[in-house]
Amino acid sequence: MDQIVWNLVIPRRSIPRNLISSAPVFRISGVLDRLRFLPYKKMDQRTCIKFCVKNEIKCADAFRMLTVAYGEAPLDRSNVYPWYKMFSEGREDVNDEERAGRPSTSTTDEKINEVEKMILANRRITVREVAEDLNISIGSCHSIFINDLGTRRVAAKFVPKLLNCDQKQHRMNIANEMLDSVRDDPNLLQRVKTGDEACVYGYDVETKAQSSQWKLPHEPRPKKARQVRSNVKVLLTVFFDCRGVVHHEFLPQGITVNKEYYLQVMCNLRETIRQKRPDLWKNKNWLLHHDNAPAHTSLLVRDFLAKNNTLMMPQPPYSPDLAPCDFFLFPKLKRPMKGRRYATLDEIKTASKEELKKIFLNDFLKCFEDWKTRWHKCIISHGDYFEGEKIGFEVLEHPAYSPDLAPSDYFLFGLLKKELKGKRFDSDEDVQKVVQDIFHTLPKRVFTSCQNDGDDV
Repeated sequence: MDQIVWNLVIPRRSIPRNLISSAPVFRISGVLDRLRFLPYKKMDQRTCIKFCVKNEIKCADAFRMLTVAYGEAPLDRSNVYPWYKMFSEGREDVNDEERAGRPSTSTTDEKINEVEKMILANRRITVREVAEDLNISIGSCHSIFINDLGTRRVAAKFVPKLLNCDQKQHRMNIANEMLDSVRDDPNLLQRVKTGDEACVYGYDVETKAQSSQWKLPHEPRPKKARQVRSNVKVLLTVFFDCRGVVHHEFLPQGITVNKEYYLQVMCNLRETIRQKRPDLWKNKNWLLHHDNAPAHTSLLVRDFLAKNNTLMMPQPPYSPDLAPCDFFLFPKLKRPMKGRRYATLDEIKTASKEELKKIFLNDFLKCFEDWKTRWHKCIISHGDYFEGEKIGFEVLEHPAYSPDLAPSDYFLFGLLKKELKGKRFDSDEDVQKVVQDIFHTLPKRVFTSCQNDGDDV
C-alpha cells in the first residue's frame, strides 16, 4: 500500500510504456489518482460552471477554462453542457439528486412488523437472533431496529423499590397536592425546612466520571484497583431551606438514631429556627419536611410536633427522587469528598462542614425550583421513578380566575359533557370506559382547531 500511495505523485506521462503494461501497480495508481481527486473536484467544477452561468460566460469557454484549471481530472463535455443548461434554467444545488436505487427486499413493511412483534415478545432478543429467524442480513436487521423502529438497547436502572399501583398513585396524589398548594401560595416553598440523615465516610470510592482522565493516542489506558468504603464514618443530620443550611449536627458515638434522639434533634431545630429565622418563628408558619423513617414517624415525635403546631409537608414512601436531601444536598456534599482519605472522625466532621459552607445560595434556590419540576415529572411518569428518563415539558403560567383562557375549560370538558348528556351509567367503571372511548375517537383536527382558537385568544 505504501508503494501505491507513493506512485500517486508520479506523473503518468513520465512512466515508460512497457512498465504501464506490465506492472499492475501503476495501473492501480492511475485509477487511484482519479478517484483521489474526483469526488470533491467534481463539486468544485460544478460550482465553477454555476459561476460562469451567473457571469454570462459561454458554455464552450467555460469548458475550456475547466480543462485548463483541472487538467488532472476535468469534467468531460457530456457533463459540463447538461449542468450548464440546468444552472441556466435556475438550478442552484450542485449536488446530485437522490436516486431510488434497487428496492430493498429486507426492510419491507412486513419485515418491520415481524421484527417489532419479536421485540415486544422478548425485549432481550439480539439483532443476530432476529436476523437468523427472518433470514435477513444483520446490517438490514440492525437498520430496522435503529432507523425504522427507533429502538435502542439500554440496561435496567436500579431503583429503591419496584412500586406497585397503589404506591405510584400515592406518589401522584402527593405531587398533585403539593403543586396545588404551591399554585395557591407561591411563597410556600420559602417557608419549608427539609432535612434528613446520611453517613459521611472516612474514605468513599470516587465515581467513574471522577476517575476518568485524558490520555494521548500512544499512552495506555489508566487503571485503578477495586476499592471499598471505609469503616470510619459519622452520621450527619442536616436541615436547610431556600436560604441555606439552617441546622446540622453529628450523631455522638455509641448512640443510634431512635425516636428519643430524633426528638432531641427536633428541639435543637426549633431553637435554631428561632435564632436564624426569627420572622418565620414569630409567625409560626414554617413547615417541616422529612422522610418516613421509623424515628421520624414515631408517635413520640408526631405528638411533639402536634403540640408545637408544626406544619408538616407530606413525603411519599420509597421516594428519594422527591426528597431534596437525597437528590440535591447529600450528592453535592459527598461528591467532592470522594477519593479523599480522612483519618479521624474530627477530620470527617471538619471536611463536611467546609463542604456545606461552599454551597451557594443560588444552588439552594435552584433545588427548590427543581423540586417543583420533579413533581411534574412524577405525574407525567404516572407515579413511577423518572430519574434518567428524557422527560421534556414547559410549565406555562396561567392567570387566576380565567377559565376562558384554559383549553380544558373552554374546549375539552365542554365537548366531553356534550357527548355524555342524556346517558345513564351503572358504575364508575362504565363512565371511565365511555370517556376513554370518546378520547380515542376524537380526530386530530379537533385538537388542532382548539390550538388555533387559543392562538386567536
